[in-house]
Amino acid sequence: MFIEQDVKEKLKALQYSPQWLEWGFIDVSFLEEQYQEFGLEKDSGSEHYRYGAFRRWLQNNEKYSDTEIKQFLELVECDPDEGMATSAAIDLLRWPRISKEQFDTIALFLIRVSGGRLANNVERERCLRELRRMGTISLTEFQRYMDLGDAVIQRYLYDNFTHSNIMFLQILEQEGKTKAIRNQAKQKSEKISLEKLHAQNQLLDRIQSDFSDNKRDLVMDCLSSIGLEHVMAESEYNLHSTRMAILELANGDCDEVIRLTECAKIDFRDVIYWAVLERSPHKLG
Repeated sequence: MFIEQDVKEKLKALQYSPQWLEWGFIDVSFLEEQYQEFGLEKDSGSEHYRYGAFRRWLQNNEKYSDTEIKQFLELVECDPDEGMATSAAIDLLRWPRISKEQFDTIALFLIRVSGGRLANNVERERCLRELRRMGTISLTEFQRYMDLGDAVIQRYLYDNFTHSNIMFLQILEQEGKTKAIRNQAKQKSEKISLEKLHAQNQLLDRIQSDFSDNKRDLVMDCLSSIGLEHVMAESEYNLHSTRMAILELANGDCDEVIRLTECAKIDFRDVIYWAVLERSPHKLG
């Protein structure tokens, strides 16, 4: 690729290698914009402009070919500012649009160029990548990620998988890496316990109000057979709403409780929707 002399001078001033242009990571107009800005900021290092170029390339592409990933990493390895270039490679590792194979390539590169120093960072990003693809998580999986002892991973677990799971919160309370996460888990666990107690009392009050003594145990057993596995996101709120909707629709009829419970196990949203319709002043005929 032929590069005019004035363009070469601008590349040199910003410490870009010719490959930045040849491989399409920047173009002449972008280079010109950066060069003009660089001339006005006398105390600014050129590494900031190259990092901006790395970020711009990442943001402007929907997906990346294996060749582009290889070229990106070559630009990183040849960059005169090792710290900035490594940060750019870590940004690439974290980018959600890369494939698993590309992630592995970038991970091996980072471990190699850092002499193993970034191995823990790479493992953390691998785990976070896995977690972001999970809708739900089992107790075994939760414990496996906890056992890594990484505060960042534990924060992600807390933020995304403990909405109403007291068991997960108790694990974080006991094994959390930081005092902050242990305290937050404890406070959230106590709050959920109080909410569950209130929900249980509300459920019992409705059963006692609607059913005779000899029917209450049957109704309770029936409702208890609906578990977190039957509702979206294994949410305690959804579970309580489902059980209360069944009682509302059954209106004291034990056979209806049994029938509606089976419906809820197929799709809990049906009974909640039916209860909403029942409350509506404009019921469907």
